[in-house]
Amino acid sequence: VKASEAAGTASYSTKIDADKDVKDAKTDAGTYSGAIQASGLKLNDYEIKYEAGNATVTPRDINIGYTVSDKTKVYGETNPILTADSDITVTAGFVNGDTFKNNEYTFTGMPEKNQKADVGTYDLDLKDKDWQKAVGGNYKVNNVTANKGTLTVTPKEISLAVDYKSKVYGNDNPELTGTFTGMLDGDTHKKVSYKTDAGERSHVGDYGISVDYGDKEHTAYWQDILGKNYTLKDKNVKNGSLHITPRSISYKADDATREAGSDKEPVLGGGFVLG
Repeated sequence: VKASEAAGTASYSTKIDADKDVKDAKTDAGTYSGAIQASGLKLNDYEIKYEAGNATVTPRDINIGYTVSDKTKVYGETNPILTADSDITVTAGFVNGDTFKNNEYTFTGMPEKNQKADVGTYDLDLKDKDWQKAVGGNYKVNNVTANKGTLTVTPKEISLAVDYKSKVYGNDNPELTGTFTGMLDGDTHKKVSYKTDAGERSHVGDYGISVDYGDKEHTAYWQDILGKNYTLKDKNVKNGSLHITPRSISYKADDATREAGSDKEPVLGGGFVLG
């Protein structure tokens, strides 16, 4: 028996229930048993019994893209905190006004050293995001495009005060030193060279003490002394001074004798005695 031999026109109902229809674009993905019902045909000599067909709505392919925000910090600062509200942008091919089932994100890439993380760049990304669960059963994740963020750690600016020194005229110069301000506890640096015009025989007075850069450019000098995590600008270097004080000295008169009743005067004299 051919369907063309039947009288009437077949009509179909695709209602799932009173409020849902398979033909509705918002019908959830899944298989609906007996959802397609036929009616309206007549065939001589036959009693038509209608058998319902199943309707299957397949998940829609979806592409997802996300971008993690870039961050910066100065060496020594704590790691910035990334939040779902402000530090990630996600795009997806949703239809019918659908959105993600959840907006929970765990970020990865922040350096474990935190404040002691070296100057440089670090990749910021999402950790173990279940995108399929996030889009729900009506979609099938086809592709996820990640645009990682970058944490940039920049050098910490510090300062140096050259220490003030003093000595007594004629003594050797004391060791010349300086004091850094702003370095993190536990961080070290190479020995700084200092210079002054004062010498052993320099006269009483004040003489400047400054950093002895030799023939190096200042920036390169400090990078070698401090390493990459610190920077020191000329404006943050305060020179010191060497104060030379007078040397203590005494003058001792020589002992003298004369004979009693003699007109001959004793020879008088004396000399300096260094202290």
